[in-house]
Amino acid sequence: MQIYQATSVDIEDLTLLFDAYRQFYGQAPAPMAAAAFIAERLAKSESVIFLARGETGEAIGFAQLYPAFSSVAMKRMWYLNDLFVAASARQQGVARALLRRVRISTLHNETEKFSSLNSNTYKGAFLCLVTYSHLP
Repeated sequence: MQIYQATSVDIEDLTLLFDAYRQFYGQAPAPMAAAAFIAERLAKSESVIFLARGETGEAIGFAQLYPAFSSVAMKRMWYLNDLFVAASARQQGVARALLRRVRISTLHNETEKFSSLNSNTYKGAFLCLVTYSHLP
């Protein structure tokens, strides 16, 4: 599995995943709007998206973060808003790998820790990573 920070080159693959993510939460399919939304976020540097690719190069998951700032710490923080793994790639550690990559990125960029997820779907994996309870 390969995980990296997505760029405009990845918009087509991200669109498929992002639209599936929205449908997972009950939204109607809207691939053109999804593509425009993702393209705008990347073009304006309004979010950071990490893309996971499987062994054969297929896009299998993503994590999208939005910046925020802490007045007390006087640092940038990252809000993890979206985390999705394609149905065909679930139960294979993709979400954990994406969360680990997010954690490494925030540490590398010397930001405050990233905030919790909206949904409880990945809460257990997220809390393990934030508390470092299972990492060597």
